[in-house]
Amino acid sequence: MNNVIGRTIIKHKLDSEHYYTIKNHVLPAMKYRIPLFEQKGEDSITRGAQAMLLFHADKESESHTEDLYIDVAYGLLAAHALGLGASAINLVPPAIERVKELRKIFRIPNVNEVLGCIILGYPKYRFKRGIKRELKSITWI
Repeated sequence: MNNVIGRTIIKHKLDSEHYYTIKNHVLPAMKYRIPLFEQKGEDSITRGAQAMLLFHADKESESHTEDLYIDVAYGLLAAHALGLGASAINLVPPAIERVKELRKIFRIPNVNEVLGCIILGYPKYRFKRGIKRELKSITWI
């Protein structure tokens, strides 16, 4: 991105949303986070989360981007309702989209596009006050 010619080529190959995500978020984060990982073994992206949910859909389907953002929002709400800590991580989908080995590890079909990511885990801190709810039971058939 520091090279004018390289930046121009990248800008023309990507849509503006992905270009600015990489330029303004992914690259600055990697410059800061990779040294932390190499020096201290600190995972500052997923923060040692116990689980990660990836949201992907067929690239050709209508409104798949908007639908997946709604799904991510409901996923966050559901996780918090279950007492889990959850956070949407927007640095993960562009990385998976660009690296074929990651797509293979996560078994993402070639016709799909990864658009969302939620990390899940047990929260380090618990709030003493909050809305107490009894969860409805589920009968599996």
